Amino acid sequence: MVLANSARTKHPLFLIIRTTKSKGKAVVQENLVERQGLGKRLWESVEPMEAKFNYRIYGKPTE
Repeated sequence: MVLANSARTKHPLFLIIRTTKSKGKAVVQENLVERQGLGKRLWESVEPMEAKFNYRIYGKPTE
């Protein structure tokens, strides 16, 4: 999603991806704190893309 305000200041692009919720509460908390809600395996491919294209990707855990 691209955002801008009334002064036409553009803000960085960000994406929100639905992910499956981990079964362990500690793992869920770790994902939210360390990897923006994404799991370890998915984070390995997301992190380089964020650096290359200058946008943020967040995971939204669903049940």
